[in-house]
Parts: sequence; structure tokens; C-alpha cells
Amino acid sequence: MKKPTKFPIERVLSGVLSLSLAAGILVGCGDNEPTPMLRPLPDQGLERVIQKKKDAQEIRRPMVEILFVIDDSGSMQTHQENLKRNAVLFVSALNQSVILDYRIGVTTTSDKDKGNLKGPLGSYVTPRTVNGMDILAQSMIVGTNGDATERVLSQILPVLQNPVANFSRKGSYLAVVFVTDAEDQSKLDPTSVYNEMVNFKGGDPEKVLVYGAYVPPGVDGCSRDGGEQPKKLETFLSLASAGANDNYFNLCSPTFGNDLAQIAEDIVEKVGSRITLDKAPDPATIVVKYGNMTIPNHPHKGWTYDPATKSIYLGREIEWPEEDQDRELTIDFRRAIFPEEREHAKK
Repeated sequence: MKKPTKFPIERVLSGVLSLSLAAGILVGCGDNEPTPMLRPLPDQGLERVIQKKKDAQEIRRPMVEILFVIDDSGSMQTHQENLKRNAVLFVSALNQSVILDYRIGVTTTSDKDKGNLKGPLGSYVTPRTVNGMDILAQSMIVGTNGDATERVLSQILPVLQNPVANFSRKGSYLAVVFVTDAEDQSKLDPTSVYNEMVNFKGGDPEKVLVYGAYVPPGVDGCSRDGGEQPKKLETFLSLASAGANDNYFNLCSPTFGNDLAQIAEDIVEKVGSRITLDKAPDPATIVVKYGNMTIPNHPHKGWTYDPATKSIYLGREIEWPEEDQDRELTIDFRRAIFPEEREHAKK
């Protein structure tokens, strides 16, 4: 798949990541250009967004449900073991975002597993799951005694709609990663499935991400189960990428681990680096900290601010502390208003 800007994937941030605030703040994206239309309110004190605070109102972090649909037919043992070995790279890349609230679940292409999540927990993995990497790695080994008829498209929505699985959340993003060496053999149309996924996410196509590790058309040297060209899966991937076709990689890729990590990086880039404020700050007064570390105002190694959306955007190259500590992400600023709001307040 098309490679986004790289960041280290070897390091796993393990701080507690529950977000809350003292003054009612929500979550979103950013850039650093200040606007001359913003003026500080002289009678307003310092505002604070804080990651954890006793008795503070809980806020919503960027949320994503990541569903792996893994082929469990007889030809997939080697590929499942490859997934298991590289699960750590996938989770490590996700954990580069200190604010991303993810759920990772696994299901199979067999009809008997429709709507159900697999793995030791029979549920999903989150940033707070004890030994989450090991559990996810074990979940990737779904076995090879599944249906010879591999179904990808028919397995997605049943998991999202299953109240017992409790997988999907309101307002979250959805990322589907299918891993198969065969064409989809369900009777469903890829366009219809994609549209249903978008509708399930409130009609917002930006909240639906699809990735594939499969045998692309025209690829030699990677065995395709059944021999049928994966036209339905190709259409599904193209719809989700708006025709960019940069959201898949060869199942037999010699750089499988890095390719898998790049999917996680893409998810972080699209979902997990934005905090939207519900009050417009004076940009000159913004201070962002993680624990005792002050994060600089920098497009890549720090934070930027987008006045159009009142959002803080955390850069991809921030050097987060590696210590295993319970840290807080805080954003301090003084409020600002537009001139017309000031005039209205005087009346």
C-alpha cells in the first residue's frame, strides 16, 4: 500500500490513556496558522483540557473499531502464522497515538462465525487490555478447518450489529482489514456492502476505512486459493479508497510486517491525532504538555492549531517518553472570541 510518513514502530507507549476534562471539551484535527479575527477575552481565565482528572467530565477521544476478517480455510496456515508474528508491529504503530481509543476484533470468513469475535477473550483488544498484544497475536490464529467457501463481505456488518459483541460505538471510525488468499465467495455486492457500512457510520464515508492483505490481480508467485481473480475484493478496496487503490498489499510480501504496520500508521494518521476544543483559544497562549514534558509548536515534532475547526493536531514525530508511567496530556490556553461576538456581549 502507499506509504505514509514513517514514524518509529518499535516503541510502545504504555501510559494510561483515559481522557477527561475540567471544562467540557470534545475531540477532532489541526494546523498552526493563527487568525487575526481572534481576540482574547479580557475577563476569561486560563482554560485547561486534561487527560485525567478526578471528578472531571469524561471526553470522547478519537475512536476506531478495527475488524480483522481472516480466512480460516485450509490454505491459510502460513499466512496466519505471519499475522501472529507481526501483530506486535501493528499494535506498536497504533500506540504512537496517545489519544487513539481503539478496539481490535477478529472474525473469520466462515459462515459459522458470522457476527462473532474470535480469540482467547472471545471479545476485542483495547489499549487497556492486559497483555493485549499477546492476546491479539493468539487471536490471529483462527485455524484452518473453516469453510472452503470464503466469505469476506458477509462477515462485516453482522459483527457491527451484534449487541452481544458490543464492538461498535456511536461516533467511531470503522477500519476493516481482510486477510485472504481467495476471492470473496459470498453472494453480496461489494458496492452494497460498502454503502451499508457508510450508512452504519452515519453516512460519513471518511469514517469507513478498508484494507486488504490478499493476492492482487496479476500477481505471480503467490498461490491463490481457487484460482479466481479477486474482482469483488478489488472493487471493495477501490470504493473505500475513492479509487486511489493504495490500501492493500500482497499477502506473500517479503515485507509483510512493515506493510501491516503501515496500515496501522494510516489509521493513526486518519483517526488518531486530533483534539477539537469547544472554545476558541488565543493561539499565542496554547501550551500542550504530556506529563512534565512540554510539547513544542511544530508541524511534525509537536502540535499545530487549526482555527477553522478549533483543533489541536499532534504531529507524527513527537518524541514521547518511553517510561511506563501514568501520564496526563494537558492543553492550557486563554479563550478568545470573534469581534462580532465581543460586540454582542456588550449589548
